[in-house]
Amino acid sequence: SLEYASKNEITFLEENNKIKEFIYTTNVSAIIIGKNCSLIDEIKKRNISMILVEDPRIAFAEVLNTFEKKFNLKKGIDESANIASTSFIGEDCSIGSNVFIGENTIIGSNNTIFPGVVISENVEIGDNNILFANCVIYQNTKIKNNCIVNSNTVIGSEGFGFIPQNGKWKKMPQTGGVIINNEVEIGTNC
Repeated sequence: SLEYASKNEITFLEENNKIKEFIYTTNVSAIIIGKNCSLIDEIKKRNISMILVEDPRIAFAEVLNTFEKKFNLKKGIDESANIASTSFIGEDCSIGSNVFIGENTIIGSNNTIFPGVVISENVEIGDNNILFANCVIYQNTKIKNNCIVNSNTVIGSEGFGFIPQNGKWKKMPQTGGVIINNEVEIGTNC
């Protein structure tokens, strides 16, 4: 944030951002900014480096991707993983410690499955997916390609399936499965 940025840091400023007043006090080393002449003049007066772009937020996301630390788990299956003999694991996968993979589950190639993930039976996971620590994937779920499931997320569990009947609650069975299509990211604790 422009408000908290300091020397040797980079930030961005959008056209109508409410924090643009901090342009007069910031100690940031560089600002990604759109083509706003008055803000550009002020940045020049302050002798702050700037990068002029069409969309500062998009450009900042691209810069962050450059600095993002990539997780580099060792390819292979950790010896503590429990994988059913009827399941299939594709090539170049990383399967962390204490992972459970149930019966008749198919996991494609180049997947990264972090420690503590539980994948039930009859699950299909495509290629190039990342399942972060402690996710639970219930039976009959299909996750296609290039997806990210962040930590502690549960996919395919029952929802609140109860029906009022004569002053009591009757459970509504929830059957079937969940399909997650290509290039989906699911947040933490979903």
